Amino acid sequence: MNIPKGPSAITAGWLTGVLREREILKEAVVTSLEMKSLEETVSGVVGQHVFLRLFYDIDELKAPHSLFAKFSTANPEMRAILHAIGLYQREVGFYDHIADKVKLRTPRCYYSALDMETGESVLLLEDMTPGRTGKLVDGCSLAQAELALGEIAKFHAGWWNSHLFDKMEWLPKVNPRGDGDTAYKEHWGQFIEKVGHLIPDSLIEIGERFGKYPNMIQQKQAETPQTLIHDDYQLENLFFTPSHSGVPFAVVDWTTLGFGRGVTDVAYFCSFCLWDKRAANEIDLLRFYHTTLLRNGVQHYSFDQCLLDYRLLTLHALRRMIFIIGTGLLSLENEDRFRWAVKLVIPSLDEALIRLNVSELLQ
Repeated sequence: MNIPKGPSAITAGWLTGVLREREILKEAVVTSLEMKSLEETVSGVVGQHVFLRLFYDIDELKAPHSLFAKFSTANPEMRAILHAIGLYQREVGFYDHIADKVKLRTPRCYYSALDMETGESVLLLEDMTPGRTGKLVDGCSLAQAELALGEIAKFHAGWWNSHLFDKMEWLPKVNPRGDGDTAYKEHWGQFIEKVGHLIPDSLIEIGERFGKYPNMIQQKQAETPQTLIHDDYQLENLFFTPSHSGVPFAVVDWTTLGFGRGVTDVAYFCSFCLWDKRAANEIDLLRFYHTTLLRNGVQHYSFDQCLLDYRLLTLHALRRMIFIIGTGLLSLENEDRFRWAVKLVIPSLDEALIRLNVSELLQ
């Protein structure tokens, strides 16, 4: 089946065809569909997202009545960049090869396709309502944090030093040398130009020292123990359902899936989602994560090593913030997000980097 050029190109006939190809439908025909306008849905920088409501000529048990459709970005230049670094291939590969093997609730994938020449892709995913994703600008409760970190620990434990990694040819391996020097210097300069006057001197000092070790994170991610990491583990990719009417918790958006230290996702979550509660609770949450790893079969990974990894990989969260502000993915035009980053996340990160004595690792 051809990949539609975007949400507006979806037709009832195309939906019937792909759902029959995947044996979701047997005899039913999609007669019509309703689509939430793009203005009412979240369309991220990396893709186009819409919700679909489907109508059929006859009732059929497996027929989905609502779907979440996800496409590559419509911008051809941006699509080429994102396709070159494997973002679309990672997510399609996740749903095609391992989604049914992970110890984590993810949306069911009804259809997936990727054009390896153009980077055009489409995913038809389960509608996770009544669950709702969190909001970064609102932060989360401790109960939500514990749920999120407990579930990702089970996921990490399930892939800890897996013998299957060599078979995942669709997932790029970590390059410990990388091109971190050039990229970091460029992003750091842009970051300082845009927000240098708004951030603490202590964070500027750590950022400059980190620039002397640009491949430090890649080198750590390439070492054992390795597992699969989400690498964008934050509230807007997590579904929470407060009642018993749906799935209690689920994780979406696997475009950044990769190999590395599992605690990467913990440091990322605490940095971006727990800013106001971080200092008082992060070590207890890290112990809870580590205990959950051990209870799910991980061996020979002490809490001292886990804490050391966590300290180092808090720098990964800093680097991600430098990237998204420096490159303009987060700008002054998005006032709520920009205020969240500068007034909440960056001060929290600065405090954590000092409290965790991360400077000691940059010697």
